[in-house]
Amino acid sequence: MDPVTIRFAGAVQAAASDGTTVWCAVAGRLLTYDARGRAIGDLPAPAGPRSLAVMGETLVAAAGHDLLWLEARTGARLARTSIGRPVTLAAAGGTAWAVDPSGEQAWRLGPAGDRPERVSLPGLERWAVAEDGFWWTSRLDRRLHEGDRLVEVGAEGGGGMCVCAGSVWISTAHGLERVGTWSARPGPPIGLPLAPLSFLVCAGGVLVGAHERDGFVVLDPATDTAPRLLPLRVPGGLDALVPTVSTAWAMAADRTAALILPLRP
Repeated sequence: MDPVTIRFAGAVQAAASDGTTVWCAVAGRLLTYDARGRAIGDLPAPAGPRSLAVMGETLVAAAGHDLLWLEARTGARLARTSIGRPVTLAAAGGTAWAVDPSGEQAWRLGPAGDRPERVSLPGLERWAVAEDGFWWTSRLDRRLHEGDRLVEVGAEGGGGMCVCAGSVWISTAHGLERVGTWSARPGPPIGLPLAPLSFLVCAGGVLVGAHERDGFVVLDPATDTAPRLLPLRVPGGLDALVPTVSTAWAMAADRTAALILPLRP
């Protein structure tokens, strides 16, 4: 499969994937697609979603100061709670968090109807969700945090961060920093053809990074000896990168189109 571009009838307000299905909030609807961009559904959407996340059979939407739990197959509302702040949602393996960077706090989300659990994150700079944890860096100490664990990393450079293939990956001005999620020990840094990467995601165990304008980097830790450069461009720049198990969706800056990058045959 070659890269393909799909276009939307309006700007995508928010998008999320569970690996096999992609949900896009467009013009008051939740449009669903398979990983390769084939349209498979059209559901009702809540008003004004700014972020989406998938928790198993549940879709969570952040709209205004509210969190909405929706039935992922039908879009039906299951629960609603006010969190008092606009937040960004992030999820992995059925675990989801609502993050408030300016307030240096986050909430771990539970099942529909449960009150989210708030966590204070002093100096919050970057973060990444794992199925069993929440990793973040602080501008106060330039360390990687997960609960009570602290790891010294060279995290300068303003790039992206994600958890993939048993490691936390941090894009810096010099390349990639890698820390094992089990051992909390850093590995040797990895050089990149582009750095820092503004966007960094895990697509079915494959690390995918993107510079806002200068292309994409792909690294499969299981098979690759070095990162691979994909010299592709998204006209007008890149606004978001949404991973599936076999592709990565690069959302254009105006959110009216997505470039779908194939990562496996």
